[in-house]
Amino acid sequence: QTFNVTLNVTQERDGITETIDVKLPVPYSIDGVIINLPACLAGLPEEAYLTEFVPIPDTTEEEEELLPSEEEFIGDI
Repeated sequence: QTFNVTLNVTQERDGITETIDVKLPVPYSIDGVIINLPACLAGLPEEAYLTEFVPIPDTTEEEEELLPSEEEFIGDI
């Protein structure tokens, strides 16, 4: 599987726009992929720009009780 995207890159405001076609192989071993496009465009190795998305687990009611309430949180500001 491959990720294909066309980027219009402008280095500075109102500067010249460069069109870049990016084609990256996406490993089948990763379920959710995070691609750091600036690192990829900088020519860094795959380990630097490709990581697996790992969602945080749902909190249980017991864990939610440990979190500060909105009033407690705002009171700390």
